[in-house]
Amino acid sequence: MRERCNTLDDNCNGASDEGAPSEGLCPAQVNSLCTGRTCSGSSCATVNAPPGTACGTAGAVCNAQGQCVLTPESVAFARDLDADGFVPPMDCNDDFAAVRPGLAEVYDARDNDCDAQIDEGVSCDDGNACTTDSCRGAPGCRNRPRADGTPCGAGSICLAVACVTIDVFGNGFEP
Repeated sequence: MRERCNTLDDNCNGASDEGAPSEGLCPAQVNSLCTGRTCSGSSCATVNAPPGTACGTAGAVCNAQGQCVLTPESVAFARDLDADGFVPPMDCNDDFAAVRPGLAEVYDARDNDCDAQIDEGVSCDDGNACTTDSCRGAPGCRNRPRADGTPCGAGSICLAVACVTIDVFGNGFEP
């Protein structure tokens, strides 16, 4: 087998890259977005990508020192458009401040916490026995009041969206 510039002993003679072609990349030794390894004679050498080569996130390019940097033209991309303290790609919706990493998920058909899941682990139950709770997709939860007089527990009924205990002595209601 012919030796290739890949830091492996392709011809099983105990040496690697000897007599390898002097052209082409050494894929096993790429070490950053803007630097790589190329064959130089019979060995590999570090080379920088040409300045201006795209790298990393949108708007970033390689500089002459082999570093991936944002260009002055791309600085607008890194601005926090919704002023929520996060920029793309961490902020998965930079047009809406109610969407950012670490935010609590709510039922609204959005990925509020930027974890690539929509409305996970969210309940529309408001904890009030005098409302009927339902999830409605994008508009969110609906918590409709139950009719006054609807039972809401032992000896209790709903009254003005509150569960009140019926006074067993007939004197009225107890909150």
